[in-house]
Amino acid sequence: MELSSLLHHFHLSCSSSPPPPERPLLSHPHGGHLCPPITDVLGQLQQKLIGAAERASDLETTTLIGHIEQLFKTGDPHWLFSADSTNQSAGLQKSRCWSDLEEAYGGLVGALARCAALPPCETDSGSLPASAYEGIQARALPVCSALSALLGRLGDWDRCTADRLGCTGGEGEGGAATEAEESRVVGGETGTGGETGPGGKTVPGGETVPGGETVPGGETVPGGETGPGGENGPGGETGPGQSPGGFGPQASPGSLVFAVAPWCCVFAVTHFQVGAWTSPSSREAAGHLLVALLRAGGWRDPPHLLMGDGREEEGEQARGRPEEERGRRRSRGMLGGILDVLQPELNKDTWQRCEAVKLVFSWTLLQVTRPSLSPHLPRLLPPSLLLSDHYRPDNCMLGVRCVHHIVVNTPAAELRQFNRAEVLYQALFKHLYTTEAPLVQVVLSCLLDLLLVLEKPPSSLGPSSSPRRPCRHDDVLRLVLTHMEPENKVALRHVYASALPQYIERMGIAVCRHLRRVERVVLGYLEVRDPPEEHCRLAILEVLEKTLLIAWPRMDSRVSVLLRCLLRLLLDASDSPLPDAVRQQLMNRAAHSIKLLDRCAPLQVTI
Repeated sequence: MELSSLLHHFHLSCSSSPPPPERPLLSHPHGGHLCPPITDVLGQLQQKLIGAAERASDLETTTLIGHIEQLFKTGDPHWLFSADSTNQSAGLQKSRCWSDLEEAYGGLVGALARCAALPPCETDSGSLPASAYEGIQARALPVCSALSALLGRLGDWDRCTADRLGCTGGEGEGGAATEAEESRVVGGETGTGGETGPGGKTVPGGETVPGGETVPGGETVPGGETGPGGENGPGGETGPGQSPGGFGPQASPGSLVFAVAPWCCVFAVTHFQVGAWTSPSSREAAGHLLVALLRAGGWRDPPHLLMGDGREEEGEQARGRPEEERGRRRSRGMLGGILDVLQPELNKDTWQRCEAVKLVFSWTLLQVTRPSLSPHLPRLLPPSLLLSDHYRPDNCMLGVRCVHHIVVNTPAAELRQFNRAEVLYQALFKHLYTTEAPLVQVVLSCLLDLLLVLEKPPSSLGPSSSPRRPCRHDDVLRLVLTHMEPENKVALRHVYASALPQYIERMGIAVCRHLRRVERVVLGYLEVRDPPEEHCRLAILEVLEKTLLIAWPRMDSRVSVLLRCLLRLLLDASDSPLPDAVRQQLMNRAAHSIKLLDRCAPLQVTI
């Protein structure tokens, strides 16, 4: 379908006759038609999508999305990616044209994404029956196709612009967009920082002007070619801010990618999750959409999409880099924009209304590592705590994993600031009273890292240090040992036994405070079989070995009890129908523990 037919179908103007002066049109370079400004077209399409969604007309919505896809595929890029220059005569700033175009594309892409949005859940359960998601998969397919078409055109136009300007693309599949990150060309103006040194060499942020220097405002001293505001200078060449074909200021494709990337990423992540609202075909389409987004923005992978390349080195560091590296645009991360999209649904009153929002948030957070996570900590920590405090174990586990990721990838000083670490500790400690084995496992692992933020481990204190006072390590170990003694659930016994060796090693000589509890746990767990892998017994034997090595001066009174238990274990292992490898490992560890007992009390043990 031709552009004129598409615009006619949208009930928009597209004619060859001169437009009225109060509503000027833009000429299309391929066909002589007079087209309305692209911002007007995008705004009207957004309203049509919203109206079709309110009428709950799937056929109308799908048809409209298909026509929008055709518009992205067949529209001339000079028209699609150029702002309305007629506003300049009204005295508006040129940058306003850029922001209007970015806002128009962002609004349209958001309206497209909402066409396949999940229905809200009115209860606090956060889940709906599968019948409530009927039609979501079918609507997600055309939306993915339309967004992929837009990103494909943006990526192609970006590469063409890079070739025309002689810019070097960034790393990643398809090359990065050619937008200057900190000072971009806006309507023909070169922002501050775009100075060109003698000989026409360009530092990041500016255009190359042979023999001249670019000053703020886009003016060029004698020897250059670009006049004020990006107008044609001597020689009749087109300034960097003017698009060919009579269109308005040409938008940077990179800036448009950044405008639509948050919505595209959130939509793609929502629909490649395995859930009742997706199907194999919709998940495949969402995966292709994410690949198209990475290619359009020049990102290597999802973490690069979220974090970007960081800031450019400044001063001597930047001048010391090779010229081709200095001219390369560093990709900007989209984490902030994605959080802007998710934020309305991430507060305590709304996050349970959509089943996918927690999955998108956790996927986003778990992709981000230090140092990119710290600047967004105030926005990432509250939703993680909300998830960890939920009554459903799956939500709670997801929240604890998010908290653990934050603890590992945030400097300890920032976690201690505003008492954040103490809040996290209190939120996690209460989960030790639960009986859900998977939850206890992730909580114990998270606490092991969080305790290092809150205090020095007791094992790191030397003899010259002040007397070791009871600390949070003691509180956690005491509670774990208390729960281990009467526990009869196999899954929980496995979790506790697997985590205990690390806590014993962390405590060091301070484990002497808990020797009575440790002794009771060791004796109780070694007496109970755990076939066929004997995970509990092997883990408890490791606990015993570490305890004997650390607290050997206090073992003299316990040798006889522990020795009888180990001898019974050897006898039981030799008669049990266990795999040979497990039996051998069990007997070797028991024999090693007996040797350690002999070293602790050589006069009481005879080998």
